[in-house]
Amino acid sequence: MDKKRTPFTGDNAPSPGAPDTGSGGPPGESDTPESTAHKGGTVSIYDIATAAGVNPSTVSRALNNRDRIGAATRTRILRIAEELGYQPSVIARSLATSRTNTIGVVAPSLTDPFVGMIVDSIEEHAGAHDYRVIFSTSRRDPDRELTIATNFQRHRVDAVIIVATHQRSTYELFERTLSVPVVLVGQEDPAGGIAVVAVDDTAMIDAAARHLVELGHTRFAFIGVQDRPFSSGRRLEAFERGVTNRLPGGTVRSILPDGDSDLTRGTNALPTVLDAGLTAVQCYNDMVAFGLVGAAIREGVAIPGDLSVVGCDDLEIAASLPHPLTTVRQPRGEMGRQAVELVLERLDGKAPRTTVLPGELIIRATTGPA
Repeated sequence: MDKKRTPFTGDNAPSPGAPDTGSGGPPGESDTPESTAHKGGTVSIYDIATAAGVNPSTVSRALNNRDRIGAATRTRILRIAEELGYQPSVIARSLATSRTNTIGVVAPSLTDPFVGMIVDSIEEHAGAHDYRVIFSTSRRDPDRELTIATNFQRHRVDAVIIVATHQRSTYELFERTLSVPVVLVGQEDPAGGIAVVAVDDTAMIDAAARHLVELGHTRFAFIGVQDRPFSSGRRLEAFERGVTNRLPGGTVRSILPDGDSDLTRGTNALPTVLDAGLTAVQCYNDMVAFGLVGAAIREGVAIPGDLSVVGCDDLEIAASLPHPLTTVRQPRGEMGRQAVELVLERLDGKAPRTTVLPGELIIRATTGPA
């Protein structure tokens, strides 16, 4: 059916600066996202205007929470809109605001339980702010990571969140390549040009080193991963400092085992640990620790009597294993929430900033006296 509009005449025009009480403005004047015609069951602002006896421009001001409209009129229009089941058109809103209310998220793998919880948190908190999220996985390939972010921009996302980036010169590449705001989760930007959510790796790994030294251990290992050299190297350095600052002359054996998964890498590291007579191990993450502990138990190595093991992340399963894992907890849910907050700040024109969250040592059953 034809769209019905309340006629506009000079008699119902509001005086300059006066609150709009239901009329005024040329017919059709509106920047409110408009739904399709009502004949298919979808409600438009013109249907609301007809039901309320006001102009579409008045409906627009009410729905967009704008000035120059009386409180009673606004309340009445919002009530009618809700009663009619009005839903704004996402496409029309995008055209009106030059935004799509979409955030692109690049993650190394959605099967990684650590990354998965961060992404779940991002989606939850983005939805609370009326943003939808689209995902793609980089498979830990730096070139693919940048390609995905660029493609997101071509599809008019408002911002890009990159979880656990594998770029070594991230800030330079993303600043040069992308024009939309970028937020990194899990890696700091040394130049300060990109918004970042990071966890204080140094402090949380240092807490694990202190724990192991206080238990009387003197022969240590750090099991790292070859495909994440930046974060793996940073945690190794933190663990070495934590040990040597408390135990003069103490050394840490760095082990980089082969394997097609973190679990396999932990398993493959056990012979090196045993051959070197090491008694305390900090693992790059919980999955590496699970592999190491499982292999040790199969070989008859007592955990923690013969070998103390610390993970990193505190995955949900860590507390439920036959040998609950001592680990350092990263606040994954809060990391996702803060990433969304930084996106909203950047979209509001605020400068990029870094949010550093604390980790926490969780002592369970895989560490004990030397």
